[in-house]
Amino acid sequence: MITSTEFLNIIMYLAACSPEYSVVRRVMPKSATTVTSWIASMFEREQKHIVDYFQEHNIGQINLSFDLWKGPNNRYYLAVVGHWFDAKAKKVRHSLLALRNLQGAHTGENQGVLLWRILQDFKITGLLGWFTLDSGAYNGVTLRWLAEQVETEHGWTFLADERYIRCFGHTLNLIVEAFLIGTHYTNLKRALNDIARERQNITANGGGLTAAQQRREFELQEDLEMAEWRKTGALGKLRNIIMFITRSHHRRELFITVVRRCKADGSIPAEVKAELLVVPNDTRWGSTFEAITRAQKLKPAVQQFLNLQRTAGSEDELSTADWQTLSLIAEILQPFRTFTLCLEGNRENGALYDIVRLFETLRKELTKAYHKHLTTRPLLVSSLDFAIRKLNSYYNFTRLPPVVFASVALHPELKMRYYEAVYRDDHEKLELVRSKVDQVWAEYYQQFGHGGHSGEESGMYPDFKESQAQESQGLSATESQIDDATSFLFDNWKSEFPGSASQLGGEGGEFGFNELEAFLSEPCQKVPNPVEWWIVNQDRFPLLSKLALNILSIPAMSAECERVFSNAKLILTERRRTIGDEALEANQVLRAWIRAGLTTSDRCDAVLSALRAFDSDYRRQEKEEETASEADDDDEL
Repeated sequence: MITSTEFLNIIMYLAACSPEYSVVRRVMPKSATTVTSWIASMFEREQKHIVDYFQEHNIGQINLSFDLWKGPNNRYYLAVVGHWFDAKAKKVRHSLLALRNLQGAHTGENQGVLLWRILQDFKITGLLGWFTLDSGAYNGVTLRWLAEQVETEHGWTFLADERYIRCFGHTLNLIVEAFLIGTHYTNLKRALNDIARERQNITANGGGLTAAQQRREFELQEDLEMAEWRKTGALGKLRNIIMFITRSHHRRELFITVVRRCKADGSIPAEVKAELLVVPNDTRWGSTFEAITRAQKLKPAVQQFLNLQRTAGSEDELSTADWQTLSLIAEILQPFRTFTLCLEGNRENGALYDIVRLFETLRKELTKAYHKHLTTRPLLVSSLDFAIRKLNSYYNFTRLPPVVFASVALHPELKMRYYEAVYRDDHEKLELVRSKVDQVWAEYYQQFGHGGHSGEESGMYPDFKESQAQESQGLSATESQIDDATSFLFDNWKSEFPGSASQLGGEGGEFGFNELEAFLSEPCQKVPNPVEWWIVNQDRFPLLSKLALNILSIPAMSAECERVFSNAKLILTERRRTIGDEALEANQVLRAWIRAGLTTSDRCDAVLSALRAFDSDYRRQEKEEETASEADDDDEL
């Protein structure tokens, strides 16, 4: 395409009125590899600019998300996304930093080696903050390996487990998965894995079977899979119905016909545009929620279709009680769906301080549903109990890193008042939370504060019980405040807790003013954006503001890596499977830098700048060749 005469003529026609026409004409691609070389050169130049940017913009710490992905070309890539506060631009930023091919074994140490090499490329090995990652088996190993390198090279340490923030979306997925499958969770997982392995074996060698025999074996495996899902109740039966309809072109067309007939007779409202059921994805619980809600909208068509196919679908026929159960499941899943959509984006909702509040909200909602259906729906109650236990396994004070608790305490609208309201009857838990907040501040002060000493050594923190008693003056946490603090809706979360009447001292030991105590002693303030508040108050809290702004840049979810993989998949189409690893990385990373506004100029200017640079290089090479040619002529003479 790039060397097509017709295409080049169109480009020249469009550029005819441009002042850059002469440049465009000289540098138009002469071969299929020209554009690739352009991208590589531009990537190299912009990477140097990004390295300088990190040094010049006073980046205190950089938080990372990274994940491993198998591309359509059967190669593995490590995506590394950075999250930081830009002190010069006064804004929170994030961007893809690398999409690098991982060679060799997929061990935690091997991933750590590649990640460390990437960090060295950007000269940010000494700026590492926290890591928002999924629950991958090797992530902990990778972080521990990184911690060793940091200690060796920079002389300071961090505990890998305390810097590891588990992606909240991934945690939600595990909780919902436990709820949907319930007590059958372990057995179903094992059975489905066995069936999947058997299918792979059949596909790999066929076992000497004919094509017809292989087809019957696959059908047998499908029957076994449906039987396992059927054991989970109404949801399993709905899944089987959906798979039965969608796996056959004939049945899909028949179902569409039934849906249109139902719309014609008014049993399905005309505003319902959908005509097919949503196929649930076993690894994406959101698709299960969508499958239920779509089935509810098309319920008359589902029932009519099953009547037409009674022999084939009789085992999975949904009773009135089953439909009621599905409605209850959708109702219970609604907050999970809402929170996932709000947190996965790069908006205000999605910060780290959301995690604790959402855990509290979800536990409250699940517990309420548990007691509501305790005597009427034993199977649903069993699933709810399983989900609550799964939630508690992730929301405990030993598993969550201290920075998660600190993120709430450093929110000007929440501070310790949130915890005082929620845990007002559990002083031990409240004291543990405060100790974790103090720990984050002490470690940050030790690394970036004056003197390089921890707050504990300097006496930065007065006795907690004494300060707690002072702060509690005038505080009366009511049940309604707790409800507000863990409200179902996002816009009701930011409760107004009573401010503190106390003003704790600012002596702060030998290192002077205690910024954390001063901040926490002030009344809570209703703020539209905590980032803006901390920017305005940087002079009052010079060191604490840096910590707070860095924490505010930490995402609750590692969704950006998934977006990177989705975009990369569009590049690695069947016609582009041979694209080089370097070209893929340059393409995707440059795209991310331009979108984030991190390049030396905007998108259009970046292209023109690149063209001018190529034109300059081209002219220099021509001149060098002419000079060399003249020198050769002189030698001959």
